[in-house]
Amino acid sequence: MPAASYQLTSTATPKRLSDVYGVGALGSVDAASDVPYRQLIIQASAAVTLGDSSAHAATGLPIGVAGSIVLGPFDTGPLKLSEFWVVGAATVSILGIPF
Repeated sequence: MPAASYQLTSTATPKRLSDVYGVGALGSVDAASDVPYRQLIIQASAAVTLGDSSAHAATGLPIGVAGSIVLGPFDTGPLKLSEFWVVGAATVSILGIPF
């Protein structure tokens, strides 16, 4: 499977990164679409924070204006977009390298 690239419009309300798949209700997880990734590169057009739940999104890792966070690469223990939430008004670009 080739690299996957997505864009998510983030707001002041926490959004699950897997919302980019466009399957099911927003914030829900669709197991069939939730691809395991070896590495994720997440970049934002404005300041946002990234967390492991909707409750932790506002206090998570900050991504500055035009900044990015690189997670991985990992040989084991895949990353899934459903595991991450983002909050802040920005366009969030996601590049995923699948297993």
